[in-house]
Order: sequence, then C-alpha cells, then structure tokens
Amino acid sequence: MKSLSPAIALFQRICRTGEAAVPPPRPLTGATPRNAAGLKERRWRSARRGSLVLALWLGPQLALSAASVFNVRDYGATGDKSDDARPAIQRAIEACAAAKGGTVLLPAGQYTSGTLHLRSHVRLEIAAG
Repeated sequence: MKSLSPAIALFQRICRTGEAAVPPPRPLTGATPRNAAGLKERRWRSARRGSLVLALWLGPQLALSAASVFNVRDYGATGDKSDDARPAIQRAIEACAAAKGGTVLLPAGQYTSGTLHLRSHVRLEIAAG
C-alpha cells in the first residue's frame, strides 16, 4: 500500500487533534500596540480558513485512498477454470459501485467469465498467476 502524502497525513493529524494548521508566527511589521492584536486575529482567522479549505479539498481524496477492496472470492468465485466466475465478479463490481468506488480484486487463479458490466469509480485489479 502506498504511503499517504504529507497533505493527507496533515489532514488526519488536524482531524485527530483538532489543531489548526497554523503557520509559524511572523514578526508583525508596521504593527503598533493598538493594531497588533487585530493583525494577530486576522492571521489566525486566515489560518483556520486555510485548514477548512484543506479539509474540504482532502476529504474526498482521503476517502478514495482508503477505498475498500472487494475480493471476488468473497462473492463466490473459486479460481478454477471449470467454474463460471462471471456472477461472482459481477456481484463484486456491483458491491464496489454501491460503496461509491474501490477496487475489485481477482487474486491468482483461472477465472472463466463472459461479459461484465463495469461501473463508475470501480478499479479492476487482476493479480498475476
């Protein structure tokens, strides 16, 4: 399995700890004691808004990276050449589509099949062997 990108790891840390991704403080140039608090508050609001945008942008990508794997053997395929695996493969594709995407895995074996109807957001992975 691929390692998570730094952005996804940051998103998970924000969700887990509740802390905002605040950039390190910079010196307040041109700040007077009167407006320094306002400048700090604007920076904090901007950082929180950036965290929200990051969370909204990464949410679907995070869900896709943790997408489910649907093994056709769990749906009745045996991997024997003499058995018709088409119904089991189609059931796995339908279950994957109902889960809004993922990977349908055909592990090593010899599968006999006919026409399959693929669905959106379904990745078909065929193992060697």
